Amino acid sequence: MSVSPVAIARMVAVAGAVCLVVMQPRPDAAFAALTGTDAPAAETVTAAAPVAAVSAPVIAEAVEAESPEATEAAAAPEMRYGMDEETICLAKIVHHESANQPREGQLAVAQVVMNRLASPRFPRSICAIAMQPGQFFNVHAYNPRQDSRWDRAVEVALDARNGVSPPVVGEALFFHAAHASPGFHRSRTRVTQIGHHVFYR
Repeated sequence: MSVSPVAIARMVAVAGAVCLVVMQPRPDAAFAALTGTDAPAAETVTAAAPVAAVSAPVIAEAVEAESPEATEAAAAPEMRYGMDEETICLAKIVHHESANQPREGQLAVAQVVMNRLASPRFPRSICAIAMQPGQFFNVHAYNPRQDSRWDRAVEVALDARNGVSPPVVGEALFFHAAHASPGFHRSRTRVTQIGHHVFYR
């Protein structure tokens, strides 16, 4: 990892070290031969101010502050996953709707969203599907904690977007909590139940 001059300056400033090195000139060989004197050895005079002890974390902090990657990650933590806005929206849906479900149940929710994306009956983007009135929720106002549950939601979202796993809910376009009985779904064909959700097409 390269360190910029600014970072180096910061580390020196933190250390508080001021060091002056003076090289005393010495007669060269020709001068010594003419004068018959021995050429004295080089003399080095070093004046140093007291150096404050600098711990490794302090130096690391100075280097990290100059790192563009660190700055970007601090500004947008989700970017460390290499996600675009659509995947972030899908991960938020998975997290909000099924963070307490087994992985298969989370994948089922993600695949429902992807099925909607492929259907002409729904908006043409994942974020728009999430924001559709009466469907999911305002994903732009939802900011889950960056913990292991979020990591799992991200992994499931990437799986669903890239079609890594085979379908677990077929062509299902709708789902609801198993404990609920919404009248809307009575006209839909039930596909399956996974975890606490029932899926319909």
